[in-house]
Amino acid sequence: MTRNACSQSRKYMITPSRDLGSKRTICPAKTLDAPLFVCHHGAGSSAMTFWCLAQYLRKFGNKDEPPGVFAFDARGHGDTDPKTTTKYALSDFTGDFCFVLKEFLARNRPQNPICLMGHSLGGAVLTDFVENHVDTQQDTHVSSNIKGLVVIDIVEETAIQSLTSIAMFLNKRPKSFSSYNSAVQWHLQSRLLRNEESARVSVPDLLTLGKAGPLTWKASLPDMSGSWDTWFLGLSSKFLDCNFEKNKLAKLLILSSNETLDKDLTIGQMQGKFQLIVFNNSTNAGHFLHEDIPHQVAACLMDFMRRFNASSQRNQQKSITSLWGGKINT
Repeated sequence: MTRNACSQSRKYMITPSRDLGSKRTICPAKTLDAPLFVCHHGAGSSAMTFWCLAQYLRKFGNKDEPPGVFAFDARGHGDTDPKTTTKYALSDFTGDFCFVLKEFLARNRPQNPICLMGHSLGGAVLTDFVENHVDTQQDTHVSSNIKGLVVIDIVEETAIQSLTSIAMFLNKRPKSFSSYNSAVQWHLQSRLLRNEESARVSVPDLLTLGKAGPLTWKASLPDMSGSWDTWFLGLSSKFLDCNFEKNKLAKLLILSSNETLDKDLTIGQMQGKFQLIVFNNSTNAGHFLHEDIPHQVAACLMDFMRRFNASSQRNQQKSITSLWGGKINT
């Protein structure tokens, strides 16, 4: 896919006014019963990481009630202006999400059941939002509309341990690429991504073309290093404890095979505080499993959210089951 084709994939774009220059991608839900997935990407990524997953979500949803998908570029990522900030603490990302969600709700007034979905750092941001910020939102229907929280491939203990190796990874990572195709191939050959269909959309959005020179990374992860230690601290306890005063929040943790639960999450899972899905196919699914196996992740997400769909509740109650060989615990 060319860069132009990738840009055309951003079908619905609006720009907020928080001096970040952030772009947002919206595929609106067709009916009020259809779920709306509000997504936050991880460090070094962009909103386009959810593009392929969004296609499968709409494919697996009711054809008359396709779900909506909303994603945006976080500060220092994608099409945001990197010159506008040097602050990258978890609280900064969470504050941005509060602003973006408030703007989105004010402009669109959705009544759909909302599912917050975050990958890696995005999962930490959304968990922090629910734990510390959602009840302070001026719009009182926010918490009543949010029915689910999905965290993709992030566990506090493992994430904190991996921070020590990020600098080494960044030093070995290419500083630039001669073409978008070479960048896509590097991601596939290094096994960072394992699905070419998704990579050809998401990877070009990570790079910028200078006036005279090669493609370079949009997100400068080294500039964020001073805040890395804030990103995942306390994540497990916040994920287990976060909830709303008036309605219970359903929580789902989706992990690739290279993740293990820490002690707190293991106890919480045994107590039924959240649902857990672990994929065992290490060949096809890595850290970006929502890109690597979007069809399987989409099927899990739609099953997870069907319980909040009024028409589905009237007809049947479905539990998450394994159809593809992944290990699923409910």
